[in-house]
Amino acid sequence: MGSLLVQTKDFDEALELFKQALNQAKILDDRKMIRDSFFSIGIYYQKKEKYDEALENCEKGLKINPTDTDMLDMKALIYLNMEKYDLAEKHFLELLNHDTSEPSTHYNLACIYSLLKNKQKAIDHLLVATYLDPAATHSDMDEDESFDNIRDSEEFKRLQSVEV
Repeated sequence: MGSLLVQTKDFDEALELFKQALNQAKILDDRKMIRDSFFSIGIYYQKKEKYDEALENCEKGLKINPTDTDMLDMKALIYLNMEKYDLAEKHFLELLNHDTSEPSTHYNLACIYSLLKNKQKAIDHLLVATYLDPAATHSDMDEDESFDNIRDSEEFKRLQSVEV
């Protein structure tokens, strides 16, 4: 029910439901429900651009399972949104240790490297993301401002011209 409220943009009511679910999960000592509640609350704060609160909930969720890839991904995205590129890179690279075939991880690393003006690493990860998920990567990269630093490179133009 809480995620439905987030989708309908009734964020404040959703947060209350997430907190109620968390309290209930703690009473029941249901680790999965506790983790899911921390994740949902983290998403809520991320959407509200309250990044410190979002990170706090990620950390609590990661205490339950330090290798939770959804939590690690959210944490990396929060750091990316905060423009803490070194921390975002660190967590996306950690995600690659768990799954090298996740296109969004490569895509986000390409964004970071472009923002850091590391053209070759940006192109390398964008190439992998395009290989793994051509349709999604192609449509996203056309509009993504993160790629403004590499948009005029020949490699980027070649990736843009790939038929999907």
